[in-house]
Amino acid sequence: MRLIIHKAKEILDGHACIMEDVPASMSAFGTPDEVYNYCKKLIREIGPDGFILQSGCDIPTNAKLENVQAMVSAARDS
Repeated sequence: MRLIIHKAKEILDGHACIMEDVPASMSAFGTPDEVYNYCKKLIREIGPDGFILQSGCDIPTNAKLENVQAMVSAARDS
């Protein structure tokens, strides 16, 4: 997670939404637990209000289905 996103939250909190993505490399090569924990950390530290969790420009064609499901689960569980 980039440190700049924390600065953006500090400046924009309550005035604009902040988006952050799951890195394509994590979607493709990470484990479902890594993806889930990464997403939960983002949501906990930057959200939940005014935060948009995304996959980047698109979900990589080599992304593991289990990792995409982990991202969705993290969002639903928050």
